[in-house]
Amino acid sequence: MVGTLVGMELSFIRSLYDVPGPWASVYLDTTHDTESARGAIKIRWKDLRASLRHDIDDRTLHALDAEVIDDRTLRVLEGAEFEQRRHPGRHGLAMFAAQGEMRYAEVMDEPFRSDLAEVSPLPHLTPLVIQRGEQIPWIRVAVNRVGADIESPTNDTIQVQGTHLYPIRKTHGGGWSQEHLQRKAELRWQQNAKEVAEQVSRFADSVGAELVIVAGDVRARRLLIDQLPERWRERVVEVEAGSRAPGADPIGVERATMEAVANVVAQRRTAVLDRFLARGGEYGVAGVAAVVAAFDRSQVGTLMLDPDGVAKTRLWVGLDLPHIALSEDDLLQLGARRIEYVRAEDALIRAAAMTDA
Repeated sequence: MVGTLVGMELSFIRSLYDVPGPWASVYLDTTHDTESARGAIKIRWKDLRASLRHDIDDRTLHALDAEVIDDRTLRVLEGAEFEQRRHPGRHGLAMFAAQGEMRYAEVMDEPFRSDLAEVSPLPHLTPLVIQRGEQIPWIRVAVNRVGADIESPTNDTIQVQGTHLYPIRKTHGGGWSQEHLQRKAELRWQQNAKEVAEQVSRFADSVGAELVIVAGDVRARRLLIDQLPERWRERVVEVEAGSRAPGADPIGVERATMEAVANVVAQRRTAVLDRFLARGGEYGVAGVAAVVAAFDRSQVGTLMLDPDGVAKTRLWVGLDLPHIALSEDDLLQLGARRIEYVRAEDALIRAAAMTDA
């Protein structure tokens, strides 16, 4: 199956498959950018909730309520004031609940294509997986000649201040003393850059960074990059935007960061697809039946999934086994006792997560 590439690591959803269904999967536009947004969210959620009511137990419904609204205002369904949770602006909320508990919820930066609520034997994760995209661990360093601010996507931030502060500026004038002070300033910059590079390396290791975005002062950027260990220099993307100065506009560096991450994702996807097209006969298979057989042999390293292409296809899943099959008999022969007939995309995503593909 080649089409929309789901090129991402799936360990964040694996634990969901340890919980028996039925599963309530909900995608809700929770944009909160106007005064009327609260009422609109309330109406949309009540409509979605009504569609779930006959197929899921009350405890699971209440778990969903608590995620949509402030969990002290479950009375919303009885007419109490609606309280939106702490996410202003445009966003969407994905929720997956089963057995009376919220099992996973994630706020997305953009609303989903449409609101959706359904009950099924497996969580319906395709819209989340597509919109979430591949998560590239990165750190961003805004550097000047005395230190740096280092941050990760989870907003973990550290400030590094170099210990070599005088002389830090080159002097103007002439003579031997001016040249001496200029050399000393250059040396201080290099010493500070070395100290910053050590902290950057440690921080990058701690978050498993695959990308190091370096912003800020032009000269300081180059000094820092030269001091980084080779394994990190290979992952550096240098951007022109960004500054440590108080009140600096963050928009430019945020945009540059998004572009850098998107470029890495695009390069990876292109490389996977090129490898498949060039060597597919030897290292890849296409088509639902062939992919199911490859999963049965535990031979799937990367799944390329086109949800539209398999939209009308269903597969058999052994909920007590990590197996999928084209027929119920295949699973019975493997010893499966809890068998369901589900949409192919849900079955394939589950198989990928369960086999570390």
